[in-house]
Amino acid sequence: MEIEDVKRTVRIKQWAEMAQACLESGQTVKEWCAANSITTKTYYYRLRQVRLEALKKATPDIAMLPSQTKGHPIFAELVLAENGLAETQMKHPNAPAATVTIGRLTISIHNGAGPDVIACVIRAASEISGDASV
Repeated sequence: MEIEDVKRTVRIKQWAEMAQACLESGQTVKEWCAANSITTKTYYYRLRQVRLEALKKATPDIAMLPSQTKGHPIFAELVLAENGLAETQMKHPNAPAATVTIGRLTISIHNGAGPDVIACVIRAASEISGDASV
C-alpha cells in the first residue's frame, strides 16, 4: 500500500468517526458543525467521501462510480440464472425491472413500460436534474 493510500484510509476513518459523532450528538448538522468549527460544506464533502469509499468496498467489481463518470450514464449488465427473472417476479411482482439514477433523482421502471415511455421519462428526468448529456 502506498503512502497516499494509507493517508486516505486514515482520513476516511477519521471522517467516518466525525459523521458518527454528529449523528450521535442529537444536534442538527449545522449546529454540530458550528460547535466543532467546521463548515457544513466541509462536513458534507467528507461524508460523501466516506460513502463513496464504502460503496467502493461494497461493489469492488464496478470500475467507475457515479462521481467518476462526469454526467455520463452507467450501464451494468445483470446476469440472472435461468428462470431467475421469472422466479424473482413471482416472489416480488411489484419490484421494478430496472432503476435509473440521475443526480438525486431515482426512477424505477417496471416490465410493462414501453421504450417510448422509458425514453420520455429519462429525458424529462435529465431536464429536471439539469444533466443534458443523458
